[in-house]
Amino acid sequence: MVKFILQTVILISLGTILYLAARTLPRISEEDTSAASTPQPHRFTLHLEKIDEWLKFFLEKFLRRMRVLIMKIDNIVSGWLNRFKKEPQKEAGFGGEDKKENGGSDVVNQI
Repeated sequence: MVKFILQTVILISLGTILYLAARTLPRISEEDTSAASTPQPHRFTLHLEKIDEWLKFFLEKFLRRMRVLIMKIDNIVSGWLNRFKKEPQKEAGFGGEDKKENGGSDVVNQI
């Protein structure tokens, strides 16, 4: 019970701090930012952007090739499944023998 009360007090205090901060934000005015005050990008940042573009290009190319490969595999598997559907079922008797080799009893032929 004590933990619950402490957690409630902490959450209410954090909410109050956020409320007060939100009320003061409109009073803060942004000063005139000129081109001289903007920092120049670091060389490392430029290299990271180039690496990011290269990775994006490579990943897109890789994923497109994988998609084509998966579609090819899907077509092969679909062909195999269609072949299984079209093949006539071989009727086998008990013990792996063909029905016609058993002498063809009427009961077995009706099943």
